[in-house]
Amino acid sequence: MNQATHVSRLHRGPCLARTTGVLAALAFAAAPAGARATAMVTSPARCYIHWPGEGSQTIPVNLSGFAPLQALRVELRIRGKTVSGLPSLTADAAGGLATELANWTSGLGDAPTRGVTARIVVSDLTLGTELASTEVDVANAGLDIDSADKDAGAQRRWIVSGLSRLSGGQNYYAFYFSGKKLIGRQKLGAAGKCGYLRTRARLIPFTRVGKYQLRVQASPVFRKSRPWVGGTVKQTRKRR
Repeated sequence: MNQATHVSRLHRGPCLARTTGVLAALAFAAAPAGARATAMVTSPARCYIHWPGEGSQTIPVNLSGFAPLQALRVELRIRGKTVSGLPSLTADAAGGLATELANWTSGLGDAPTRGVTARIVVSDLTLGTELASTEVDVANAGLDIDSADKDAGAQRRWIVSGLSRLSGGQNYYAFYFSGKKLIGRQKLGAAGKCGYLRTRARLIPFTRVGKYQLRVQASPVFRKSRPWVGGTVKQTRKRR
């Protein structure tokens, strides 16, 4: 019979630990005399990932069209709840600012999730008035496998999220190691938006009895430097 933990070990890898602040070097031109630009907040349109217990991808935020030197607050709201924020910012002399939201929490618990829509909201610090907002997608990274006792050859529910290129489409693979030796591998299927995949597969695709370190990654060849999730799985008897 097979046994499995609710696997939750995470390895972000350098490519998911942080996104480049591509907006940080932008210059803001002053509006023509007598004109007032519309207050705007923008961020690159993509899915940003939270790694429970490990941190989050940095979300670049670009503000423009505010009053010169205006005191502002930036908040990240998920399902109507503020989960992170920058409580006190000041626009520059042209009414703009490039900043970022780092180490935010998703408010979605620790389980792998589909992408959800979050709002980045900018408010006047003194009055509390909401001035501008934009939407980004966020999700947890993680892995969850049905751990109920089943025949060793039974198909189980797998949920994986947050590992693929964030537009989706990459295939996930499960790798099985005994110590440092790769024992086996199985293809799980293609991830969707925010790297989410729900599928059914055997816990262990081979008959060899033993305890294995499981690593799931969006690559057909396991690479230590890339993001993965995993845990320990055990096969105590061969399949019939």
